[in-house]
Amino acid sequence: MTNTRFRSLISVSAICLTAMATPAWAQAADEQAAEAPTSEEIIVTGVSRATNRLDTSISVSALNADSIAAVSPRGTSEIFRQLPGIRSESSGGGGNSNISVRGLPMLTGGGQFVSLQEDGLPVLLFGDHNFAPADGFIKTDTTLARIESVRGGSSSTLTTNGNGAIINLISRTGEQEGGSILLSKGIDFNDSRVDLEYGSALAEDLYFHVGGHYQIGGDVRDTGFNAVNGGKFRASITKKFTSGFLRVFAQVIDKKDATFMPQPVRITEVPGSVAAVAAGAANYGRVLGTLTNSLPGLDAANQTLHGGNLIGFPVVDGSGNLISTDLRQGIHTKGRSFGGEFEFEPAEGLTISNKLRYTDFSGRFIAPFTHAVDTATNTLARVGGTSATFFNGPNAGAAVTNASLTGLTGNNLITEIALFDTELNDMGNFANDLRVTKSFALEGGEIVATAGYFVMSQNFEQRWHWGRLLTSTEGNPAIINVPGVTEAGIYTYNGAFGGCCNILWDMTAKVDAVYGGLNATFGDLSLDGSLRRETMRYNGFAQFNSARNVDVNRDGTIGPAEIGVPISDPATRGNIGGALSGTAYSIGANYRATADLALFARYSKGLTWNFDRQFGAFSGGQITQPGLLRNTTKQFEAGLKWRESMDSIPGRLELYLTYFHGEANLRNFSITNNQATGNIVKADGVEMEANWRTGNFNLFGNATWTNARNVTDFSVPARSGLVPRRQADWIYNIGASYTFIDRLTLGAAVNGTSATFVDFENRFVQPAFNVVTAYVSFDVTDRMTLAVNANNLFDTTGFTEGDESRLFDTDGNGAYDTSIGRSITGRTISASLRYSF
Repeated sequence: MTNTRFRSLISVSAICLTAMATPAWAQAADEQAAEAPTSEEIIVTGVSRATNRLDTSISVSALNADSIAAVSPRGTSEIFRQLPGIRSESSGGGGNSNISVRGLPMLTGGGQFVSLQEDGLPVLLFGDHNFAPADGFIKTDTTLARIESVRGGSSSTLTTNGNGAIINLISRTGEQEGGSILLSKGIDFNDSRVDLEYGSALAEDLYFHVGGHYQIGGDVRDTGFNAVNGGKFRASITKKFTSGFLRVFAQVIDKKDATFMPQPVRITEVPGSVAAVAAGAANYGRVLGTLTNSLPGLDAANQTLHGGNLIGFPVVDGSGNLISTDLRQGIHTKGRSFGGEFEFEPAEGLTISNKLRYTDFSGRFIAPFTHAVDTATNTLARVGGTSATFFNGPNAGAAVTNASLTGLTGNNLITEIALFDTELNDMGNFANDLRVTKSFALEGGEIVATAGYFVMSQNFEQRWHWGRLLTSTEGNPAIINVPGVTEAGIYTYNGAFGGCCNILWDMTAKVDAVYGGLNATFGDLSLDGSLRRETMRYNGFAQFNSARNVDVNRDGTIGPAEIGVPISDPATRGNIGGALSGTAYSIGANYRATADLALFARYSKGLTWNFDRQFGAFSGGQITQPGLLRNTTKQFEAGLKWRESMDSIPGRLELYLTYFHGEANLRNFSITNNQATGNIVKADGVEMEANWRTGNFNLFGNATWTNARNVTDFSVPARSGLVPRRQADWIYNIGASYTFIDRLTLGAAVNGTSATFVDFENRFVQPAFNVVTAYVSFDVTDRMTLAVNANNLFDTTGFTEGDESRLFDTDGNGAYDTSIGRSITGRTISASLRYSF
C-alpha cells in the first residue's frame, strides 16, 4: 500500500513542480478575510473558483480566528457548534465526536455525511471509520486562519463523502507579517498549553509560516492523569508569481487525547417499562424513560470511568501473547503530512490548479465503554460468582457487597467495562485534486467552465483486542475480582461483547472522480450546474477469531480468565474486494437583487460511500449486498443573503436565511449493539444566521429548525414514521460581546439543543439543554492581551448519546432506572496571555 501511495505522490509532485502561480487575491484571502465584513469575504470552499459570499448559490458560513477563540472551545468539535445546520456532539473529548447536518441522521457514529478538510483536501476519505473518526486527526491551534462551511448544494459534486457538508479548516500562509505566542493555563483543572506561530516574507513574493502547539494536562474530567499530552508543528512556504503561486507544506502531529464513552446514568422510572420494551413494536413512539442525571458517585459531566487503577490492564494480541494497555494514550494520533498546491494562469481566462497531500497516520484508541451495570448482588448472580473483593484501589482486598459499595461510592452498582483497545497501525492516505477553469466573455455576461480529477486512497489497518473487566461505578473506579470467575480482575482475556473482537483489519479504499461544471453570469443573475462521476474500489481482508483455552500468564494452569480466549484465527479470514460507481449533480441560481441582497436556490443529488463499518465484526467480514456500500441524498434549498449598513438601522446587520428539504437513502452498521440499519429519511428545515455590529457591540448567532422523519425503515419496518435518533428539532448558538474603553471586552454565548431520542424506536429521551460560555479579555498593551474564559459556565449536564440496548432495572421493580449516556463536559475555567509581534 505504502509503495503505491509514494509512486502516486512522486508522479503528481512532478506535475506540481512545473507550475507557476496564482492571482494575488487567492494568497491573501485566508488572512484578509478576518478583517472583512462577513458578506464581503472571498469564499474558496465548495466553489469552482474563489467567489464573494453574496454571489454564490450555496449556503456557506465562515469563522475567523477571533470567532473561534470567543467560545473557548475545549476540542475541535466544539468549534463546529457555531456553524448553522451542523449538530456537533462535542462530548467525546479529543475526538470520536458525532457530527450530523440538516437532518441526515447519525445511524452510527462519526460524521458520515460531513467531509472534514484541511486546506481543501479531506483529512480522511471516510468520516465515520470505526475508532478513527476524522475529528480525532485534526488538532487546531493558532496556525488556523479561518473555517469555512458549506451545507448541501455543491458539496455533492466538489468533494467525496461530503454531500451533507464540507467543513474546511484553512491555514495561515504568512503573507501578513507577524506572529503570536499564546500561553494558556487551566484554573480549575489541570492543563497547560503554549501556541506559537509566525509568518513573514523571506524575499520579494516569497513567504513562510511556521507554528504549532504543545499541551499537557487537559484533565477536564478528573481522570487523575494527564488526559492530554502532545502537540503539532506545521510549516509552509509560498512563492508568488505574476500569474500565480506555488506552496509547499509539512505537518507533524504526536498527541494523546482522552476520549470519553457512554457511562452509567440515571433514567426516569416509568412503571412497567421493562415489559413495555419487551412488547416491542406495540410501544414504539411511547416515552419509557429520560436520561436525567448523574449517579451518586459518578458525575456524568465531570467524572469518567477512566482512572489510574485501569492503567496497564492486560489483554492478549492476535497470537495470544500478553500485552498491556495504557489508558493514558486515549486517542493517540501520530501523523506526518506533506504536500503542496499551485495555481497559475498560463493564458488569459485559463486557470490550472492542483492540491496534493500525503499523510502517514497511525496511533491507538483506548477507552472504557460501559457494557452492563447492575447491583453487586445481581452482577454476581449473572456472572456465576458467590463473592467479590476489590482487586486494587484504596480498598484492595475488602469485600464487595451492595452495602460496602454504597458506603464507599454512594451507589451499589458494579459496571462491566468493555475496554476498547484498538491499534491504528495504518490510517494513512494520499489525496490529489487537479482542476482546470476557463472563462469565456459573452456580450452582457460570462461563462466559466470547470473540469477536474480527484483521487484519494485510504488505508484501514487496525488490530482490535478488547478487554473485559468489572469495576466499581465511580470516578477513578477500582477493579473488582470475583473468585472462580475472574483472574487478577480480568473477566476473560479479550472477552468484551462475548469475545467477539480479537480482529485484524487490513483494507484499502480508493476513489477516482471526474467532475465538471458551468457557471453563467448575466448581469445580476448567475446560473450554475456541476456533475461528478466517481468510482470506489476496495480490497483487503478481515481476520476474526476463535475461542481457545490459553495459558496466557504461563503459570502452567488454565485459570478462569483463560478459558475461551478469543485468538485471531486465519481460518476465519474474509477477503473483500469490488468496485462501485455513482453520479452526483447540482444545479443552482443566484440573483443579486441589490448590492446588499441576494436570492438563491439549488437542487442537488449526492452520494456517500460506506466502508469498514459494513464489513462487520459480527458478520464474518462478509457483505452479501454491495449496494449497502452506497448512500444517496436528494436536497433542495432556497434562501436569501442580506446586509444593511447605517441606513435603516445603526451599525451593520447581516442576515442569512435558508429553507432546505432533503431525502436520504441510508445504510450502516453499529458494532456496539450489533445492529444493521437501513432507512429512507426525509427532512425539512430552516437555517438562520445573523450578525449585528454597532460601535463596540457585536451580536451574533445562528439557529436551525429541522423536521425529520424516518419515512421507511428497511431494518425494522415498525419504526417507519418515527424521528431519527439524536435528531433535534432545534439547535442554536447565540452570543454577544462589548468592548469598553477599547481595551476591555466582555463576551458570552449560549449553545443549545432541543430534546432528542436516544433510540430509533423513540422510547427514550435525551432532555433539551444549553451551555453558556463567557470570557473577559483586557489589552494590557497594544500587543499583549490577558483573558479568562469559562466553558459551560453553569456546569450543565447535557446528554448527547445513549444506548437503547443497555437498559437496567437494578431494583427489580419492573421499571428501568439506569442506562448509559455520554454528557458534555462540565465547567472548566482557564486563563491565557497572548503576545503578538
